[in-house]
Amino acid sequence: SSLHRPFPATTMFALSFTLLIFVASIASSAHALVQPPRNPFLAASPFPICHGDTWCSDSSPLPGLPSADAKVQLLYHPARTLELADPISLVYGPDGHVWASSISHIMRIQVTPTNISLLAELAHNISTEFHGAYSLVTAENVYFASDMTSVGAFIQTSSDPHSPIVRRNNFEVPGCVTGEHLVGLSMTYDGFLVYATSAGRVGVVSTDFSYSSSLVQLPGRDSVALPLRMVSNNFPVDQANGIYVVTSKHQHRLQWDSAARSLRLSWSTQYSNGSDPWFYGRLGPGSGSSPTVVGPSGTPEFVVITDGENPMNIRFYNASSGNPCGMHRVLFGLQSGNSTSEQSVVVAGYRAVVVNNWWTGRPGEICENITHKNEWITHTCPALLGEAAYGVSQFLLDPTTCTVTQTWTNSKVSCTSSIPIVSTATNTLYCLGKEDKIFTIEAINWLTGDVKFTVPLGPGLQYNSLYAGTEIGAHSDIIIGTLTGVLHVTPRV
Repeated sequence: SSLHRPFPATTMFALSFTLLIFVASIASSAHALVQPPRNPFLAASPFPICHGDTWCSDSSPLPGLPSADAKVQLLYHPARTLELADPISLVYGPDGHVWASSISHIMRIQVTPTNISLLAELAHNISTEFHGAYSLVTAENVYFASDMTSVGAFIQTSSDPHSPIVRRNNFEVPGCVTGEHLVGLSMTYDGFLVYATSAGRVGVVSTDFSYSSSLVQLPGRDSVALPLRMVSNNFPVDQANGIYVVTSKHQHRLQWDSAARSLRLSWSTQYSNGSDPWFYGRLGPGSGSSPTVVGPSGTPEFVVITDGENPMNIRFYNASSGNPCGMHRVLFGLQSGNSTSEQSVVVAGYRAVVVNNWWTGRPGEICENITHKNEWITHTCPALLGEAAYGVSQFLLDPTTCTVTQTWTNSKVSCTSSIPIVSTATNTLYCLGKEDKIFTIEAINWLTGDVKFTVPLGPGLQYNSLYAGTEIGAHSDIIIGTLTGVLHVTPRV
């Protein structure tokens, strides 16, 4: 009878995930922070979209690794390197399985407390740049990922976890010129997709691709040094459907009105002259951070970025008006005075953490010799080779006075090229780091900057995150895409 019919796997996982969040919030009630409002059109899962939520906060209400007593696993096979290589964003579906896009395949991955395995895969056009780096999965378990000039919708053919993946349909961005490609992808709080191209064009499309808006060209394309690289980051969306896109010259806010089917520019605030150098290890000039919305009460108050200067600054802007609200030079306590970042600012409350990605003023002899004919690979070569840059700093915004103060800095820690994540349940910041020649998981006290513990991983490039995000899963585990596959670090049972 219907009374004895089992719940679908997606329903069971959603219920379990909701209970897990509830328990975590009770356990950490003494210092709990309000998480960004959950987007109801995204999967109810630990990490349904790149950066964890549509505010790009890189924060999680779940507890991560509790100690260095951990088991390290790799989804990696030398004969299948091309299939598994560089899945930058791993997003959890409503059934608990993980979707990802490598440079050549769409993948579904099973993650348990003790194991990680490949469920299914589907080949796509090979891309070494933004191959689904910014992707998401919906409440209906539809995975959206971009390639160079289109957004694909991917589904599994049945409820069987091992069922094949198919491309349901595809949306081609109109009017792309040679050298222009898709970069950012996110979702509004009324269930529309938003995308941005490298040339600063932004559009909205329905998830069935039956409707697409007119594109808005962001100001500055005719006055930046590299107009086809003016956008190199993703963007947050708030619950009022404010969309915050940073280019190599301005921080912008656009506004989506679904009732009027209207996408318009709300404000633009200049932070650069548009001619910042394209530093090595960076994906483009100007800001290297996806903007992050700041609002401890759950209401968007500010947006924060790092800029493209050397040394860089952290900059806050009023989310409603775009007016500057404080900035601070970021030096990481290093005597060299060099700093830049390719990682999103990690935010919890009014506290914001940035990491250093200043590897060198030059790409290095090896990089120059093997990549001199490809500008993109030359600039990303230090990260490709797993070089370590040192420095992690936290800053605190006073929202009343717009004063930014440095609360702590740790010049001895490297987060390599990984995006950190903070567990607000335990006040712990996690990233994929490196000590000497050994890649590591670093667990850092969010309030003091002291290292709580370190998990050694190994010296091989199969542990190299290559710009991927550090993610907290449903089992107090850490999962990260790597150069050759997926890294899974779980508490030892």
